[in-house]
Amino acid sequence: MLSNKPFTGRPTAVIARFASVVLLTAVISPGARAQTGLDLAFCMDGSGSIDQADFALQKQGIISALQNTQLVPRDGTIAFTLIQFGNNTTRVEVPYTLISSESDANNIVSQIAVFDQIGGGTNPGDAVNAASAVLNASGRIDASQSICLSTDGVPNQGANIAAAVLAAQVSPIGLDTFGVLGIVCPGQFDEGDLQAVYGPLVFGGGGAVMVFSSAEFANAVGPACFGEQIKLIGLEVNQSVQDWENTVLLVEDKTTFIRAHVEPLDPATMETTTSARLRAFRGGVELAGSPVQPLNPGGRITARQMAETRRANWDDSLNFRLPADWVHGTIELFLEGLGAPMDCTEAAATDDDCRLTITFTEADPIEVKFVGIQYQDAGGNVIAAPTPLSELRARLRAVYPVSAVDARFGTVDMTDESTPPTPAEVLSEIRGHRFWDFCFSLFRL
Repeated sequence: MLSNKPFTGRPTAVIARFASVVLLTAVISPGARAQTGLDLAFCMDGSGSIDQADFALQKQGIISALQNTQLVPRDGTIAFTLIQFGNNTTRVEVPYTLISSESDANNIVSQIAVFDQIGGGTNPGDAVNAASAVLNASGRIDASQSICLSTDGVPNQGANIAAAVLAAQVSPIGLDTFGVLGIVCPGQFDEGDLQAVYGPLVFGGGGAVMVFSSAEFANAVGPACFGEQIKLIGLEVNQSVQDWENTVLLVEDKTTFIRAHVEPLDPATMETTTSARLRAFRGGVELAGSPVQPLNPGGRITARQMAETRRANWDDSLNFRLPADWVHGTIELFLEGLGAPMDCTEAAATDDDCRLTITFTEADPIEVKFVGIQYQDAGGNVIAAPTPLSELRARLRAVYPVSAVDARFGTVDMTDESTPPTPAEVLSEIRGHRFWDFCFSLFRL
């Protein structure tokens, strides 16, 4: 079952507009792309609603990606072109270029560095027509053809974008994938606008996704532009230990991590770099701070086949930490793919919809006193507790189903013994302290 449906309503907190981009990022790994290659036409919004700082950041993001040989190999498998649109016009800023050497990549970088912004209105339909023309004139018939478009607004100029996408699909070379990345423009363009205008147009594994931060933009470009879909096989809620079905009790106000176990949807794809974000709702209302981003370096992972076999490896899952003010009562979680729709085939007690409802239970703090034993070893040296006692409190809180540890600390001096005390002697000493303090059951001295 595919599920990439937005929740009804719009986020209660809208992050300020941005357009920092690291384009072409992260999915171009060996095994994640057909041997026949990929022809990618990127349509970049250069309209007046994109301010100069955001325009410059987009360009720098593309440059950074092209300079990364792990993302863009110099082996002739990828061809790239860039079309800027705005003010009822389009410009092919980077002509169709097969990247077969470092010189090819550097030439593209030089072209990106010098072009300026068009400004004016928003005409993405013209950009799609221009991109299709480039691919039909220069593209490889045996390569996958993809158009990826970024924008911060609905069309207000130029050709009808739905007609343009259809024309690209039925053109001689044929369009295999179309994806759209939406950039939030508060008061003018939000998630609802993106889905209403662009959502019905995407196909071939591409997606229509609104991004709320520059890191999200970078991570969404891969699945949206390259059409690499992933599937979720487990959504695990972990406070210290958890089973595959999420049956372990969850305690309120305790540090909580969500682990999303994902793998490529296509069995022929051995690995692909991907990301997602986690949204949370209480009673149907999205919580402040939602969505949250993965803790993984760069906000993404390399998803590989048979993810379940690598569950013991923390770095092989997308990991999220729930904000402290979420960890009480009942909340509903939704793992949202960035770009391409996510296939939901969870094993972890869910309904194959990338959603999970969890309830946190109130728990009393545990009361304990940590006691360090001082004694003499066989050589007469005084030995103290090897581990700081305050660290033991943190360990106890981490492994027990409690949100707090009411701890006190003390020391028992046994240095008057001529030999190191035995465990039985230590326990006897502790019992004596407990007796004199009249706190048998609570371990108070």
